[in-house]
Amino acid sequence: MRIGELSASTGISERMLRYYEQEKLLSPKRSAAGYREYSLADKERVERIRLLNSSGVKIESIRLLLPCMLDDGNGFSPCKIAIDILQQEVQKLEAKLQEFTESKRIVEDFLNTIE
Repeated sequence: MRIGELSASTGISERMLRYYEQEKLLSPKRSAAGYREYSLADKERVERIRLLNSSGVKIESIRLLLPCMLDDGNGFSPCKIAIDILQQEVQKLEAKLQEFTESKRIVEDFLNTIE
């Protein structure tokens, strides 16, 4: 499939797909005319990238995690780098959660002064 078809089927813009290629997350084959030709495996890879990215994982980490993902996209093989990166991501999310909890408390306190 070409880039427009992949974009339509995944909901990822053509610009973002080109960015993924630039960042070495995708490497589609090229037709004789130079068009990108994406496979079903490329589509699955894009969906994995989107899942990781929507979870807050940055491109640098995604690049390292992709080789460890299981073929069904529902987990990781037991590779050390995946464990390390995912533990770091959990720590980052816990820190953000604490920040949001504190922000919520402050806003609630302000609200209570109004009521």
